[in-house]
Amino acid sequence: MREKDRKKGRKKQQKTLRTPFLIGLTTMLFCGFASAESAGEQKPRFDHFTTGFELIGAHARASCASCHEGGNFSSVPTTCAGCHGQNGFVAATQQPTHHVLTTNQCASCHQPRSWQPVVRVDHLEVIGTCASCHDGIRALGQPVNHLPTTDQCDSCHNTRAFSFARFSHTAAGTDCFSCHNGVQARGKPPDHIPASNFCDACHNTISFEGLP
Repeated sequence: MREKDRKKGRKKQQKTLRTPFLIGLTTMLFCGFASAESAGEQKPRFDHFTTGFELIGAHARASCASCHEGGNFSSVPTTCAGCHGQNGFVAATQQPTHHVLTTNQCASCHQPRSWQPVVRVDHLEVIGTCASCHDGIRALGQPVNHLPTTDQCDSCHNTRAFSFARFSHTAAGTDCFSCHNGVQARGKPPDHIPASNFCDACHNTISFEGLP
């Protein structure tokens, strides 16, 4: 009986000692969380939108130092070309050498998520003639089966689509049959009367049916 009482006494003593320890540990953890939360309230995450340059797309993943080199937070450009142009403010990706000739208004065609893909090309920002871009290298060019012409592309085409062109014969620079041969353009129908290939002897450039 005495041994049993001694064991019971020791358990009671251990329980008495453990209770203040658990209370103290809980208090420390609670105070630590409260302190961290209080510190978070004192130093909130900086809202970049207040600067007038919202961090979206690829800019949201960039580190602060990649734009604010040397801790410069006051004179960083807010235009694409300011950083991504030649001799930009920071070492950002630059316009490739084969880029079409345009102004520096990058956002007219590109999005901040990535340079590619280009959803649309704003031709109002393009510099130069159609052929200066549509040369088969910088952009889709004249196909090999295109009608022979010396005129500018916009004499027949528009910036919405190459197809459904309004053809201007003033710059064709060749005889009718070289185009109207049934391959590149509509030619003589099978029931045409026997005649030479000098179409303009009878027809005009407005309509085949309307004889001069």
